[in-house]
Amino acid sequence: MPTATQSQISFQLAGGRQPLIVLPVFVCGRGPYSFILDTGAGPTLVSHELAEDLGLPRGEVETGHGAGGEIQLVQSALRSLRVGEEVLEEVSVYVTDLNFIERAIGAQVNGNLGHSVLRHFILTLDYAANVLTLERPSGEAHKGSALAGERTLAFRLAHPSSPLVVIPTFVNGQGPFDFALDTGASSSILSLELARSLGLAMERISDLTAGGGKVGACRAHLESLCVGAARQEGVSAAVSDFLAPLTEVLGVKLYGIVGYNFLRHFRVTLDYPSQLLGLDGRP
Repeated sequence: MPTATQSQISFQLAGGRQPLIVLPVFVCGRGPYSFILDTGAGPTLVSHELAEDLGLPRGEVETGHGAGGEIQLVQSALRSLRVGEEVLEEVSVYVTDLNFIERAIGAQVNGNLGHSVLRHFILTLDYAANVLTLERPSGEAHKGSALAGERTLAFRLAHPSSPLVVIPTFVNGQGPFDFALDTGASSSILSLELARSLGLAMERISDLTAGGGKVGACRAHLESLCVGAARQEGVSAAVSDFLAPLTEVLGVKLYGIVGYNFLRHFRVTLDYPSQLLGLDGRP
């Protein structure tokens, strides 16, 4: 049972064999609405349709950078946002087109929870039970993280304006390479540069759906993928060169993305305040 400082939320995995986490979120006292849980996103996003329905204020238009190119973002704000029993007030968001995600996973998407919301919490994903646990630490209660053990490691954020969770990752026993941990990615991904340097055989697959448009991709089979002491063998990964321009935007060289097909084997805890990651094997 959760303690008084925790909240548990059931989520769905939408999208078939390569799913995304979709969970219920209440906005300005209304809902629930379907939001993607996306550790690979900086801002929290709201669809044009939901913004219109709620009559959200619109501010300046900005240009964001997704894996597939530029994205138009419109500044806005929510009076409140509730996930489980956790409530945040006066939340800055961006309004944008999320129809491409709906088409990709075949389910309604009203928004996307990014770092701007998640940074307040210790979040634990239990993929076996389809349950997200949120804990909001404060003061003396969080002098040190509760995370411990050989499958715990420190992470860093790529950049204040693009706060991707960056973790050291080993591929086929080589590394470590800087990968982003992205719950908004249905598959793990390698940069074309890394795949070539490792001498991986690649076969062309369908384009990947990403923010800003489609990106070309191949598939490679990895002998092993390791994050700290957490290891999976025989992992299929997409290979794409979109990480090269993304690296230029971030100012951090990324060699890949750890996505759902790796993370689903573990109970994943992200302690944002302490910047610690826990990966516990499922029983």
